[in-house]
Formats: sequence, structure tokens, C-alpha cells
Amino acid sequence: GMDRVLAERGYFDARLERAKVTVQRARLRADIDLQWDSGPRYALGEARFDEHQFRPGLLEKLVPWTPGQPYDQAELLALRSSLVELDYFAAIDLRPLPEEAEDGQVPVQVDLAPAKRSIYDFGVRYGTATGLGLSAGLERRWVNNRGHKLRTRMNLAQRRNDLTAQYRIPAFAWLDGWYTASASVRQEKLEYVDSDLVELVGSRSGRLGNWNLLAALNFRRERFKDPLTGNQLAYSTLVYPSLWGQWGESDDPLYPRRAHGLTLELRGGHSSLGSDVDFLLARAVARCSRGIGRRDRLLLRAEAGATWTDQFPEFPPSLRFYAGGDRSVRGYGYKEIGPALTASDGRRFVFGGKHLLVASAEYERMFSRQWGVAAFVDAG
Repeated sequence: GMDRVLAERGYFDARLERAKVTVQRARLRADIDLQWDSGPRYALGEARFDEHQFRPGLLEKLVPWTPGQPYDQAELLALRSSLVELDYFAAIDLRPLPEEAEDGQVPVQVDLAPAKRSIYDFGVRYGTATGLGLSAGLERRWVNNRGHKLRTRMNLAQRRNDLTAQYRIPAFAWLDGWYTASASVRQEKLEYVDSDLVELVGSRSGRLGNWNLLAALNFRRERFKDPLTGNQLAYSTLVYPSLWGQWGESDDPLYPRRAHGLTLELRGGHSSLGSDVDFLLARAVARCSRGIGRRDRLLLRAEAGATWTDQFPEFPPSLRFYAGGDRSVRGYGYKEIGPALTASDGRRFVFGGKHLLVASAEYERMFSRQWGVAAFVDAG
């Protein structure tokens, strides 16, 4: 009740001075008279980190408050959230210590237990887009006492193979995030287009309010064969910067009943940077979830994209727009919808388009926590 709210705001000396209840039985009425003496409001002090596996000064950069500002429990929750997202620790305990306050500043004790350092996984999977396949991965949650991370992953499937290595360096100053260097090799065999791709990416990510942001410099070398080039082998080299942002609000991360989301992406390449094709690409995805009653939800989704280039036949298939598949227009195959050419034998070849527009509405009824039924309409 009130004691908890006062403690969350830093009134640790608050006490209840008067508690009086007057009952008037004839009028079926009760008057409640409560009075607190809040005492002084304390301020936030230093964050004291227990022994951990990292060099001094690394985690301190995540502390969102400045010693001396008014105490607010929300600042402790923000620090806890930042520590959880690092994925370094199996247990995190933050405790204010008002009994050790000096000059009205309350120190915060942070106790940490390290998580398992290395994660291995291996699996057999099937996807409508990729077919039957195998996957394997290795992740080092921390490589050294500077908090660097390493992740490698391999997927081998009937219609898609890829190998990725990613190295991340903490970037906790200014915006909490990461410097990332990654390299990937991918081979994709669609019904209409074959593509082999090598990609190198250097990026800086960060979080600002409810926005996750990413700025990157990309190098892509792609070899492809598709109907636009007469099924002749073609090559494409692109060097371009990109910006990506994702905003979201949700009442539950696993099963949201009230949620909004927006993803924005912008890419642009020019011959002065070393690209074979001058282009500008923009894409946006919006999502909305609304609970109706106790068991029903309405899920809405919309996606739009556009590409501006005068050299579209040379534009690589991996960056063109397609529709179809379980995350697009359901009822159609993966990347099955798009501009097409018809061969002399009557076969239709989808080669991807400059623009994209997809919309989806879904109504869901849950019978239990695990089981439900949904009806949906997709168009695009």
C-alpha cells in the first residue's frame, strides 16, 4: 500500500502517525482517516557492484542515475533491465541500503552470479521456406573481462544454407548498445531464383527510450541467376550504409493483449562508395494487438516497402521485395508472390519487385492457456 509507494520514492523514514476508522452502522458508512509523516526524501547514491568476472568500470557505465538525484525505484529497475539484457548473469540482486546512507544518499548494492559461459546447440528442423535441415550454434556469453561476445551459427537445409560469425564489443557510453562485426555466407535456392551471397557488416546499436536503433555499413557480394538476366550468371557488389529502428510498447512480452510496434529501415548505395548499383530502399512494418474480452485478441499487421533505382535488373535478388509465406501472405509459398515473367513453355518466373504492400488481420480465440483457434485475412 502507501508504505510501499513511499519506499519506492525514497521516503525510508516514513511512519504512520494516525489510523482511525469511524463506522456509522445506521448509514452503512465508514470513514477512514490515515496520516503519514513522510520524513525527508532520500537521494540515490553510488551503485556498489559485488565481485564479478569483468574489469572494473565496465558495468558502472550502465548505471542510469547520478548520485544525488531524488531516489526513485524505477532507476533500479532500469539498471536491472540493462543487466538482464547483457545475458552475462544467472542471478541479479539490487538492494538499496538506507541504513548506510550518508548525506541523505542511499547506496545500492548489486550482487551478480555469472551465467554459463558457453552455449552449444544442435537441432533438426523443418520450415516451409527452407525445407528439412540441420542447425548448430556456439555462443560465448563473454570472451574476456571486457565483456566481448562471440556467436557462430550454421544452418544447412534443402533450399537455404548459411554460416554466420558475429563478434560484439560493449558500447555502454552515450547509448547502451554494441559495436558489432559480422561475416556471413548464404546460399538460397528458390523455385525461380538462385543466389549465393557473402556479406560483411560493421554496426553500432543502441537503445533510446522504447526505440532499438542500429546504424551499419554493409558490404555484399552476390552471385545470382534469375529470369531478369535471362537465367545467366550475374554478379553484384554493394557497399552501403543502413539505418534500422524498432519501437514497441507491450503489456506482456510473451502474450501481449495490448501492444504496438513499428519497424523502420533505410538503405542507400552509390557508385562513389563502390556499389555497382545506385539505389535507395525503404521499408516499414507496423503491428498492433488488442485484447477483446478475456479470451480473444485482434492482431493487425501492415508492411510497405519501396526501392528507387534505374538499374533494377542488376539489383540483387536478396534485396528485392517478395510476398508469400507464413510471415507474409499466408496460403502462398515463401516468396511466391511478385512481378513475374512467362517463359516460352508457359512457366511463370517470380523475380522480385521494386515495391511491396502487405496487410493482415487476424482474430484469435483461446480455449486454454495453450490452445486456441484463429481466423485471418492476408492481402498483398
